[in-house]
Amino acid sequence: MDTSTGDLVFTPVNCTEVAVLAIEVTEYRQTPTGSWVWIGKSRGDIEIAMRNDCVSNNPPEIIGQRKIFACPGDSICYSYTIKDSAVAGRQLNPDTVSVKWNQSISGATFKVKDPKSREKEAVFCWKIPSDIKGKSYSFTITAEDQVCPLKNITIAGVNVYLCDRLAAVKKPQLQSLRIYPQPCTAGQPLNGLKRGVSWEMYDLSGRKLCAGQSDDLLAPSKPGVYLLRSDSASAIIEVIP
Repeated sequence: MDTSTGDLVFTPVNCTEVAVLAIEVTEYRQTPTGSWVWIGKSRGDIEIAMRNDCVSNNPPEIIGQRKIFACPGDSICYSYTIKDSAVAGRQLNPDTVSVKWNQSISGATFKVKDPKSREKEAVFCWKIPSDIKGKSYSFTITAEDQVCPLKNITIAGVNVYLCDRLAAVKKPQLQSLRIYPQPCTAGQPLNGLKRGVSWEMYDLSGRKLCAGQSDDLLAPSKPGVYLLRSDSASAIIEVIP
């Protein structure tokens, strides 16, 4: 399971099994001081019944950016390609797919370029308001084929992380370094801040990891999403292993 989008991917190995999964979500809230406070947890059960009477069919594949980093006032567009390949030797005709989104971001659009094409390409666009208050937004993309009697459905989650322009740090500018037990180690300077500006880095539970000046930015040693706060701004950053 992708812990940031909630996407669950698995391959059944027992066609007579009925599996029950428990999904737990932990909620945090940011205080006026910038720290993150644990609010609570929600847990739900999902029952999944395996079947062995399915026709030979590959599920649709959603290809595109799942984590988007932007700032208030930006105009962003991202393309998503929906592929569906035939099962070699078992499926004579490839499937035609359809795609939609859940319209969970107000003011954004999700348009299919050619609705008549077998495989689809859709474009997500959003003119982010300059006065927007939230730090992260999400939406889902649903793709399904037209196989009878059981069509396959694929759902992908996409997260949009927002940060202040002054302290915007994009993930290619950070390096993931494994040093233990010290949570941070020397990294690259923070773009957009004057030299000597103080900053602090927190994980999403509100735990302070390290601090320093803008000319000696430290990169977290663990991959993940972090909150970076300076004297005058904050940014959400991601570290890739």
